[in-house]
Amino acid sequence: MNLLSIIVILAAFAAGDVAAQAEVATADSVRKYKFLAKTARSKKEYAEARDYYSQLVKYSPADLQAHFFLGDMNYRLRQFDAARAAFVAALALDSLHVNSNLRLYSVYASSDVVDSAAFCLERVLLVKPDSDENRRKLADLYRREGRSERAVTHYTQLIGRGADDEELFEMLALLNQDLGQVEEALKWRRKLVGSEGEEVDTKQLESVVELQLETGDTAGAFKSLFKLALVDTVNAYSYYSRIAAIAEEQNDEGTLLKAREGMVRADPKDIQTVAQLVEWNMREDQFKAARRWLDRGLQASEDAHLLVLKGDLLLRDGAEEEAVAAYEKAKADPAWERVAQQRIWKIHPPETEEEKLKREFFGDKDGQS
Repeated sequence: MNLLSIIVILAAFAAGDVAAQAEVATADSVRKYKFLAKTARSKKEYAEARDYYSQLVKYSPADLQAHFFLGDMNYRLRQFDAARAAFVAALALDSLHVNSNLRLYSVYASSDVVDSAAFCLERVLLVKPDSDENRRKLADLYRREGRSERAVTHYTQLIGRGADDEELFEMLALLNQDLGQVEEALKWRRKLVGSEGEEVDTKQLESVVELQLETGDTAGAFKSLFKLALVDTVNAYSYYSRIAAIAEEQNDEGTLLKAREGMVRADPKDIQTVAQLVEWNMREDQFKAARRWLDRGLQASEDAHLLVLKGDLLLRDGAEEEAVAAYEKAKADPAWERVAQQRIWKIHPPETEEEKLKREFFGDKDGQS
C-alpha cells in the first residue's frame, strides 16, 4: 500500500469521525432544547418556551410536536402570523394532525379567512368524525357565510348522531326554506311543533307566551314565539317583530339578531331592519354577512340608507369612486342628502366656492347614520 492510499484512508476515517461527532452534537442539542422548552412551557413562560422551540426545530426540522408547540406558544403570545407559519409547517408533516388544525382554525377564523378555517375543521372531522362540537362549529361557520347546503349537510349529520336540539331543527327549517327546499323545510318545522301531522293551536300557544312573560320566563317565551313564527307563516313577521322588541328591552343581542333576520325573511321589503342587520354586522367586523344583507335589501329597494351603507363598505375596500357613486345616488333622498354629501366631501374635499358654501351650510359634522 502506497503513501497516497494510506492518506486517503486516514482522511476517510477523520471525515467519518467528524460526521459522527456532529450527529452526537445534534442529538445533544435536540435533547437539551426539548427539556428546556417543555420546562418553560410547564411554567407558562411562553416567550422562553417559544425561543427554545425555535431552536429545536432548527436541529430537528421533522419534529411535528416541536412545530406544533412553537405555533402554540406564539398563539398564546398573540403572535398570530408566526403561529400560523408554525402550524402550517406542522401540517406539512402531517396534514391530519388534529391539534394543529384546531389551532390553525382559530387563527384563520379570527382573521375572517373563512375558507381556510373551514378546511381545517373538515380535516379534523376526517380524523374525528364523532366530534359533534367541531361539526357544530363547522356547520355554524358555513351558515354564517351563506353556504347553506354545506351547513345543512353538517346539521343533518348532527341530528343523525342523536342530537335532539330544537335550535338545530329551526336552523334546518330556515336553511332549507332559503334554498327553496319547501318539503324539507316543512319536515323540520313539523319536528319543532310535535310529531308528524300534529297540528298546533296557535291561539293556545299565544296564551302560553303571555303566561311565560308574566312569570318572567323570557327564554320560554322566545321559544314559543319562534315556534309560532315557523308554524303560522302568514303572521311570522309580527312574531319575529315581537321577539325583537322583547330582546331589545332585555339587551339580548343574540336573540335580537335572530329575530331581525326572521323579520327580513318574512318581509324582504322591511328595509329599516335590513339596514340594522347590515350595521350590526359591520360593527362586529362581519363584512361578508353585511354585504349579503345589503345585497338582499337593495334587491327589494334602492333605499338611500342602504346606498350610504353600500358606499361605506365600498370605501372600506378601497373602492373610492364606486363609493362616491353610491353616495351620489343616496343624495336623491332629502333625508339622507346631508349624510351622503359629508361622506363624499371626506373623499373629495370641496374645491369651488359654491361647494365650500354648501359645506358650511350643511355643517362639518361627520354624517353618521
